[in-house]
Amino acid sequence: MKNTMNTSEIDKRLLIVDDEIGPRKSLNVIFKDEYEVFEAAGGAEAISLASKKNFPVAIVDICMPEINGIDTLRELKKINSNMEVVILTAYESLDTAMSAIKYGVSGYLKKPIDIEKIRNVVSSCLDRYSFLDNLENSVRTNIESAQRDFLHMLSHELNTPMNGIVGFIELLQDTDLDEDQRFALNSIKECSYRWLDTINDILDYSRLAYANVSTAKSIFNPHTLLINIISRKKEFNPDSNIKLILQPNFPNTILGYEYDLKSVLDKLLANAIKFNPKGNILISFMYRFISEKKIKLKFDITDSGTGIPPDDLMRNNIFKPFYQMESGNTRSYGGLGLGLAICDRLCRKMGANLKVESVANKGCCFSVSVNFELPENLN
Repeated sequence: MKNTMNTSEIDKRLLIVDDEIGPRKSLNVIFKDEYEVFEAAGGAEAISLASKKNFPVAIVDICMPEINGIDTLRELKKINSNMEVVILTAYESLDTAMSAIKYGVSGYLKKPIDIEKIRNVVSSCLDRYSFLDNLENSVRTNIESAQRDFLHMLSHELNTPMNGIVGFIELLQDTDLDEDQRFALNSIKECSYRWLDTINDILDYSRLAYANVSTAKSIFNPHTLLINIISRKKEFNPDSNIKLILQPNFPNTILGYEYDLKSVLDKLLANAIKFNPKGNILISFMYRFISEKKIKLKFDITDSGTGIPPDDLMRNNIFKPFYQMESGNTRSYGGLGLGLAICDRLCRKMGANLKVESVANKGCCFSVSVNFELPENLN
């Protein structure tokens, strides 16, 4: 069962479930600037709220009287199978983790709260929820029911086991490991996220193959969006030297295609790191007002990596799906060759301008210019 509500109305709702008021209020403070936060003092209240409103993401404590976190997770998933539920507990155990994974948990985090980690987890959960919701909406009017059900099942079945793997990795990272074990665990974690990125690229490209795909607009903080992307990339690429230049007095909120913009910037930064793993990467974030109601954002992502061969640049080959540059480095870097093709399609869908400049073996610069609205001036 899934509640039906316009996606733009639910993009930023977060449900916090904990019988203790202290943790609830702490999480509320962490997320209140980015999300419409709802608090529930127990499982019964959470289930009641979820039956009335759509929540993309819920953070649920394990140890609660009457209805514990696992039973709450199970009931929330019955109400909305796409809901991303993060379990938060100070009393982790293997049995608890197994039960959470069985019922489709999206994340399994320990108390005390690591603010940066929980922000990244919730942000990733919101991305997945938005993707699935947009996928269902787009294919509903473009392909037959059996094909729609297949794409939904494929996304769910590929992502759910990997969420379980990542959850166990998080648990193992907090145990007593020697240097070799920690290195191996970090390698497993990196491979897991690469798997998730690859699957989501395939599904994203499939979604964009339909001409009538539409993504809901939402109000968001562009600075926060960019900082979250950078922090997640640094977690898995600590050797990358990423520098951010932000124009002063940047507006706190804008209205537009947040999910699409995040996907583009995430993939462009991933590419810069991929072809320049230990070099310098400069992100410039500028803006100018077009009118009282509109603003133009401009992002430049510049790296000092391998660059793009002139022939590939001249023929615009890099934006073709499944295309990989003809060089000896192709297999070293890997990938399906979908990232830039997705960026190109998303930018065209948003009405954004995507440009690239490059010198072979000296690096390249990808620029994105896109117009957004200013919500405070909307009627």
